[in-house]
Amino acid sequence: VVVVVVVVVVLEKIANMSSLTEAQMQQQIDHMVKFIEREGQEKAEEIDTKAGEDFNIEKVRLVQTEKKKMMALFERRAKQAEVQEKIEYSNQLNIARLKVLKCQDEHLTAIFEKTRNKLATIVKDDGKYKELLRQLVLQAALTLLETKVYVRCRKCDVQALKNTFDYCKKEVKSQAGLDLEIILDESEYLPDTSGGGVEMYVDNGRIKITNTLENRLNLACEQTLPAVRNILLGIGNGNRRFFD
Repeated sequence: VVVVVVVVVVLEKIANMSSLTEAQMQQQIDHMVKFIEREGQEKAEEIDTKAGEDFNIEKVRLVQTEKKKMMALFERRAKQAEVQEKIEYSNQLNIARLKVLKCQDEHLTAIFEKTRNKLATIVKDDGKYKELLRQLVLQAALTLLETKVYVRCRKCDVQALKNTFDYCKKEVKSQAGLDLEIILDESEYLPDTSGGGVEMYVDNGRIKITNTLENRLNLACEQTLPAVRNILLGIGNGNRRFFD
């Protein structure tokens, strides 16, 4: 619009120059040139000012956008670091717990192993072992409550086992009213690692009672494990249901 106005003004001045001298015409032309230059300069300054304002606005917008991106990236990395720290802490805590549990288990195993080694002293005491063997046979017979049972033992215990038969038959008759027949199975003996004792069965072995010293010890260890743990390790404050 400004350019159109300037052009119109220039044309009007040119139309009025016909009556002017050459010096006056040159003065008018110089005046018009200065006017056009001034208008152009003002317009240029206005454009520069507008461009500077637009630049600053865009610069602020870009800075804010990048700042938000950096803050979001920082927060995400901070959360990732926090999660990783929690994972590492949990892993270290689990490793420590496993070490504690392993030490506890090794300690309990050593105690039970010492107890297992003492079984040999029981077997070596002939009088005590014969009485124990008689009670083991009687207990198995009273548990099965059958009139005909088969029994196995270690090869070295065959004679001692046979010596228990009459006593066991008499006791079963007295306590259960059954006429008991005990058959020694010499086709397969119990291993020496059983620690002694007997294995009694009926119905071709489908029903069987293992009354060896090793089995009784394992059963006792399993049943007393919670109490032993509590005494030795202080575990068991009344809130824990399972200990094994």
